Amino acid sequence: MSEQVDSKKNAFAYVEAVLYDYPFLQARLKNYPVPHADILVPGRVKDFTSPQEKFACREAETIRKIAAVNDALRAMQPAERKLVRLKYFERWPNETAARKLHVSRATFYRLRENAVKKVGLALGVESLEPQGFADMT
Repeated sequence: MSEQVDSKKNAFAYVEAVLYDYPFLQARLKNYPVPHADILVPGRVKDFTSPQEKFACREAETIRKIAAVNDALRAMQPAERKLVRLKYFERWPNETAARKLHVSRATFYRLRENAVKKVGLALGVESLEPQGFADMT
């Protein structure tokens, strides 16, 4: 399933919101049994009518987001993973996180864009490539 986001700014903000929510989503789902993969069919909540279907769809979407972030974290360089942990999971300010990473401000922002891009691609955010983000290697 791919997410359609209107602009680069919106795509970046959406992916950052998912990263900020990740620790809370993961904690919330710890007590749930992992559902069978067959019920994780992507869909939009508004396509369902009953409260149970809407709830199941939201939970499936939460599980999909967690899995996508986990996949992206595994694909990241160690510095990118540490940046994600400091900035998004522990919510350190940018300057403090850059100091803890022992990198310049410019390097911090480059690492951040690369990390967000990897998470966005794992989430299937369509506007990340090619028009959403500038070419980043």
